[in-house]
Amino acid sequence: MTRFLTAFALIVCLALPAQSWAQTDEPAKGGAPAKTDEQVTKEMEKDVVLRALVDELERGKVGLKLEDLQRPYFIEYALVDATSALASADLGSLTSSNDGRARMLRTDIRVGSYDLDNTNYSGDDGGFPFRGMFGGMSGANIPIDDDYNAIRQGVWWATDREYKSVVENYESKLAFMKTKLIEDKPSDFSKEAPTVYFEERTPVMIDKAKLEHLAIELSKIFKEYPDIQDSGVTITGSGGNKYLVNSEGTRIRVPDMRFALSITANVQADDGMKLSDAINIHGRKWEDIPGLDDLAKRCREMVKRLLDAKKAPKLENYSGPVLIDAEAAAALFSQRFANRFAGGQRDVGSDTDPEDFENKIGERILPKSLDVIDDPTREQLEGQVAMGHYKYDDQGVKVAPLTLVEQGQLKAQVMSRNPSKKFKQSNGHGRGVYRPTSASTGCLIVSSTDPLDEKELEAKLLEKWKTWSTGCESPPSTAAAEESGATLNSSP
Repeated sequence: MTRFLTAFALIVCLALPAQSWAQTDEPAKGGAPAKTDEQVTKEMEKDVVLRALVDELERGKVGLKLEDLQRPYFIEYALVDATSALASADLGSLTSSNDGRARMLRTDIRVGSYDLDNTNYSGDDGGFPFRGMFGGMSGANIPIDDDYNAIRQGVWWATDREYKSVVENYESKLAFMKTKLIEDKPSDFSKEAPTVYFEERTPVMIDKAKLEHLAIELSKIFKEYPDIQDSGVTITGSGGNKYLVNSEGTRIRVPDMRFALSITANVQADDGMKLSDAINIHGRKWEDIPGLDDLAKRCREMVKRLLDAKKAPKLENYSGPVLIDAEAAAALFSQRFANRFAGGQRDVGSDTDPEDFENKIGERILPKSLDVIDDPTREQLEGQVAMGHYKYDDQGVKVAPLTLVEQGQLKAQVMSRNPSKKFKQSNGHGRGVYRPTSASTGCLIVSSTDPLDEKELEAKLLEKWKTWSTGCESPPSTAAAEESGATLNSSP
């Protein structure tokens, strides 16, 4: 049996590419928050993309209807007007360099009513879900020129296509439900207050030359170490302006940029074992990426770790306690719990998993010493950029710090506008611009009422190892495991 001792607090920032709205009730650049039709009109006059989206939305509210078919009760457009750039280098030479420009549209079209619509249904064949299962949410590429008519035409084409698919799915869902006994079904869509907010448009551009220069200079460092068999540096940047408009009155435009740096290196030990290490850095602006001197130092430190590991004697086998460092512990917690904190109803007719966290509200799932909150409002965590930061989600709902676990007891789940039996409203965790929106965590923060620092953890590890190696410690009893919350955690 292997034991894990992990340092707390764990901070897990789940960054889904291009998925957060920087929105606030505080004054935006150049004035007060946009709360009136007059201000919306002024923004539309300056922004051809916003004007095309709103005008096409208004046309759809009135004119989107086929004979003998239901008119949509809800239409939403989310559009990302973005650019991207990438530079990769190996041993001082560029291996890849490219950039791109795109406007990507996500549509969400719903027919029926808030209580019962075309969503939360994946077909009656029990297998592959067909095309309307996400409420008509689908993507389309929109012209990148500031041509009002061309943008509207692109939006219209995507809307018309999805409306026809959605109506078919709605009729199929109604027929399916007539053959099934479905009790206590929650509404398909929660009613939320509309949001209006604008920030200044950011220029949709990235200086690719900066990315190329940094990639080349960092990759040169590995030429100094012949024992490094393979190495590489890749830098990406993406972002621009995000738009969200819907038939309830939500109007949002915010800028968003993201940068990511990945540095990798590999060696091979004398016994043939391959060893690798990596440096990964993320930022919301170019200035968040450390300077060349700092990064060069980190590269050399990584090489030293690899060369030391290459020379280390091979450990044939090991059974005993393990100390997981902070970064790995955060990743482990995220993999084990993040998706399970997401709430919302399952598709009509699907089986309920007894291990769903919705069924465990009020139960102990972690040791009493642990608390877990999700707080996407945090822009920084312990001096580091919080890549999961946002203030309003991708359905226009405001987010606030949310206690998920208190003293080991599950208190809540993160929710989108897809209600469940226990949670009827969104708490600002509907996320997805390039994909259908669903509930997702933003910045998970795990804290302990009995924390240990790194030196104390290392001392604890040695103490555990000595006890373990002398055979004086046996595996924990079932009762002890249940008290610590380990019963739930033991499942794969």
